[in-house]
Amino acid sequence: MNKTILVLGGYGSTGRPLCDLLLQETDVTVVVAGRNVANGKALVAELEGKFGGGRATAVTVDAASHSSLEAAFAGVDMVVVASSTVQYTEQVARACLAAGVDYFDVNFSEEKTAVLRQLAPEIEAAGLCFVTDGGFHPGVPAALVRYAGSRFDQLQQANVASVIKIDWRHYDVGVDTAEEMAGEFMGMDSSYYRNGRWHKSPMMGMGGLLTLDYGEPFGKQYAVPMGLAEMRRLPELIPSLQDTGFFVGGFNWFTDWLIMPIVAVGVKIHVGWKRPLGRLLLWSLHTFSRPPYGTVLRLEARGKRAGSAYSLDLQLTHEDGYVFTAIPAVACLLQLVDGTVRQPGLHWQALIVEPTRFLADMARMGIDIQENETMVEAVMNPI
Repeated sequence: MNKTILVLGGYGSTGRPLCDLLLQETDVTVVVAGRNVANGKALVAELEGKFGGGRATAVTVDAASHSSLEAAFAGVDMVVVASSTVQYTEQVARACLAAGVDYFDVNFSEEKTAVLRQLAPEIEAAGLCFVTDGGFHPGVPAALVRYAGSRFDQLQQANVASVIKIDWRHYDVGVDTAEEMAGEFMGMDSSYYRNGRWHKSPMMGMGGLLTLDYGEPFGKQYAVPMGLAEMRRLPELIPSLQDTGFFVGGFNWFTDWLIMPIVAVGVKIHVGWKRPLGRLLLWSLHTFSRPPYGTVLRLEARGKRAGSAYSLDLQLTHEDGYVFTAIPAVACLLQLVDGTVRQPGLHWQALIVEPTRFLADMARMGIDIQENETMVEAVMNPI
């Protein structure tokens, strides 16, 4: 039976490519949902012109209104949250529970995760599948480590790092998204796994600084540890693992060294400062970001197979950070829609997907994936 997926924030920077890819890759019907129905109808017209078939519609939804959510969710099979509405996570999740529909999000928020964890018993009892932390990061790093784990008899070291260089002036990033970005610093985790135990880096992650060479055009870039919930289960899933973590690269010198420390301190002093600090962060990104532009995710793994030591490097690249968020989300949705990995309960994208198909689908949808495996004389020392 043809399924219907409602995309909350479907006409936004991430929602647009996500809706496009869903229509391209599946036979589902897509409902573009948000407060501005004119924007939704404009996107539907664009999608219908491209794909035809009457598989896209638009609906007005206010995430702050339970009755609005309840009316919109009636008759759909899954809700995908691609909007900056983490403050309404509980309302959206409860509306999904009431409507008996599955849930997927591409938001990164400790507040959101805490709400979903509390609802986990109800989600499982209802037989629904909720998948959180979808997209690029979070969403891909732990899946890359799991993929590496399948390639070794003993995976010992697996670090993932990103470069995100975006020309922010070309994107319509609203104040709500800017506020959400600033809010991420409130509970930012700087944990990484080294020598068989978790560490938390002080000074905004500078204690765990990692430098990787991404090749042209980015060359060597530094990255600081950024704890992701999906990474926490990896030592349990791969007992041989001694070193792992996700490390995030910088935006530009001004934002990294001046604005981000101000934002990190400011949001912890007063929660009401999130909005003006978000505006400050967005201004610095608009003003100081310079080419080359692009988004890269790199895995460097070391381990043993058949008694010999090997290194495995994976590098995923796309020029558009928002498309790079949408493609992994759709790659996961493909496995959920066809029932391959769907199971009741609360799950993380990086931990529920089958990694090999996940990577293959991402490559088919436009992410450049370069893989290099080398036999080495000895496993590298932990960083």
